Amino acid sequence: LFARSKYLTLKEKKLILDEIDIELQVLEREIQRAEQSGSTKKYRQLLTIQKNIQRRRQEIYYDLAKKGSRIPMQSTKGMRTRE
Repeated sequence: LFARSKYLTLKEKKLILDEIDIELQVLEREIQRAEQSGSTKKYRQLLTIQKNIQRRRQEIYYDLAKKGSRIPMQSTKGMRTRE
């Protein structure tokens, strides 16, 4: 909700988006470790966290797009491709 606040500037929202992208990269690494260790419970928790963060990022992008701000979107950053 903080990132969607109308009182934040565009620059502040971009900084938040950058932090989210970094967090998704770190989370992806943790997911790979959980896959290798075979910990199903931890793997499931990490995937849930990843999905929630991706949703928050999409909400921020949508909120900015709704207001007419153009933000370059990295469509596959932090998202797993289906194989």
